[in-house]
Amino acid sequence: MSALPAGPTPGQYWDELLRFGQEADWPEGSKVEIIDGVVVVSPPPAVPHHRIAE
Repeated sequence: MSALPAGPTPGQYWDELLRFGQEADWPEGSKVEIIDGVVVVSPPPAVPHHRIAE
C-alpha cells in the first residue's frame, strides 16, 4: 500500500484502510487502487510485458 498518502494527519479511517489492505487476499503482484471509493484490483503484468520492457 505504498500509494497511500502520508500527510501530517492521515484521517480517521487510516488504520481501518491499512488493516483492510493487510487482511485482504490480493493476488501476488497485483495493483490495488481505490477509485471513487471502489477498490479496483488489476492483475500483474504478463510475461510478454516484461520482455518488451527489457
